[in-house]
Amino acid sequence: MNKYYTPKEAPKRRCIVCNKVFYAHRRKVCSDKCWKIRDDNYHKIYSKDYYADPENAKKMKATAKKHHLKNRNIRGKVNQPCEFCKKTFLSISTIHKFCSRKCRKDAFWEKSPITKKEYNKQLYQKIRIPVTKKCKKCGNKFISRNGWAHCDDCKKYSKYIPKEEEIAKCLECNTLYKRKRSRKFCCFRCRKKYNYDRKIRRPIVKRICDNKECGKEFETRRKNKRCCSKECYPRSRRIEPVKNNCKMCGNDFLGAKGRIFCSKVCGFKFHNNKHLKQKIKRKCKNSECDNIIISTGESKKFCSKKCSYKFFNAKHRKQPVKKTCIECNKIFFSKHSNRMVCSFRCGQIINNRKHLKQPVKKICIYCSKTFMTVYDRKILCSRICKDKNTNKKRRELTKLNHTLSKSH
Repeated sequence: MNKYYTPKEAPKRRCIVCNKVFYAHRRKVCSDKCWKIRDDNYHKIYSKDYYADPENAKKMKATAKKHHLKNRNIRGKVNQPCEFCKKTFLSISTIHKFCSRKCRKDAFWEKSPITKKEYNKQLYQKIRIPVTKKCKKCGNKFISRNGWAHCDDCKKYSKYIPKEEEIAKCLECNTLYKRKRSRKFCCFRCRKKYNYDRKIRRPIVKRICDNKECGKEFETRRKNKRCCSKECYPRSRRIEPVKNNCKMCGNDFLGAKGRIFCSKVCGFKFHNNKHLKQKIKRKCKNSECDNIIISTGESKKFCSKKCSYKFFNAKHRKQPVKKTCIECNKIFFSKHSNRMVCSFRCGQIINNRKHLKQPVKKICIYCSKTFMTVYDRKILCSRICKDKNTNKKRRELTKLNHTLSKSH
């Protein structure tokens, strides 16, 4: 149990079954007997046959309201005076200081240095206070309201004011119409007619079809059209065949660039007859190994993976260098440039020499004996004193918790 724990006082409540007053935080029943009675009647109350009748449903709502009002009246209400109108009113908690919202608002405006009307006026006048400014376009001085940056003559260049309506002429039908933006047509029909006629106004150009089999001349108004019809378009994109030599049979054939075989049959024959090639004998590339390799191709150079690892690791392997130990002055060989000691023991001696401190006298807290230590935080002389000291603290804490629980 925490020594700082202080349980809250339980409020008053009324039992649902026997209507007795008892103290509890969340319970709705005073004892186990009432709890059993509630469980027995739970089936009857919430069954379909009982709740289906409208008379029983009204009874349930009426009993719920009664219990709610009784529990509300049990809590300690206090008569308090209102700070503004100084009338007495009932309140459950002492936090409430005003009897209504009106009193709370009126008290706020009494304390404030400005009245409510003056406050609303200032908000309205902040936007519309007249100020003398220079126009950004013409540079003349003028009186501005609502933060205008341009004078009346230069209002067209401001971003905040919408543009005024202008009278313009349609490009298609030459009728006059009103506009606010940069419109060019009076309606969408004139815009469609203008764009359709614009395509027709393009000059006609003569071109030759890209398909070599066709080669006809045709007339178009499009810039990107290069074929006379849809049938010629896929034929024009074909790649021209090139002469190639088959690797298996040695015959010439027409096909794409980089093709090796004339047919699938020659390809299957070539891949299946690799084992019929002449086999060559070689020595393993690793100097330490004397095995002989038999293979058809030139890619195989090692007899096994071990030989390949040894060969490639020997290239990147560092050669050992002579060094002298700092502690015992022995000569030793090492590949690492940072190593300065011959063994682990010599390195441990050097590290202990750096961290050594002179021992200091101290007194034990529990047994009050003197002892020598190197550590600054050590307070107890031995493990036995440490265990006894922890048990002593636990006993003191239990006593404090018992005293606090009795006082509450």
